Formats: sequence, structure tokens, C-alpha cells
Amino acid sequence: MNKMEIILETADQLSNDYSCWTGELNDFVRASSIVSNILTTKDVKNFHKEFMGSSFNTDKSIITLYDLDNVKKVSVNRKT
Repeated sequence: MNKMEIILETADQLSNDYSCWTGELNDFVRASSIVSNILTTKDVKNFHKEFMGSSFNTDKSIITLYDLDNVKKVSVNRKT
């Protein structure tokens, strides 16, 4: 499983538990441990830097990457 797949699968797992989840990058890394233990904060930071302001859709969730008051955030919303 590559890092992008881990990120997308983590989002889907979060959407199973929460209709809307928001956290900082390190929170997302901790959540990713349910999928794999290879994702690091640096990986998610690089992903966030590259795709900040973007959204990704999976079958179950929408992932949004943004900054709020200079804090890097990840938001996961369950699709209805």
C-alpha cells in the first residue's frame, strides 16, 4: 500500500466513525495507524504542502486540506 492509498483509506476509516472529522497533521498520522504504521508527519506535511486547498473524493469520504490561523488542517466528511 503506498502513502496516497494510506491517506485515502484513513479518511474512509475516519468517515466510518465520524460524519465530520477535523484535525492537525499529527492527529491524522495517529489516525492512520489503523490502516498502516508507515505514514509519518513529514509524509502528511509534504502531502498537505503539495495539495493544500484541494479536496479528494473517495467512495465514502471527502478529504480537504487547508490552513487555519497558520495551522495545517485535514478535514474528512462522510459522503451521504
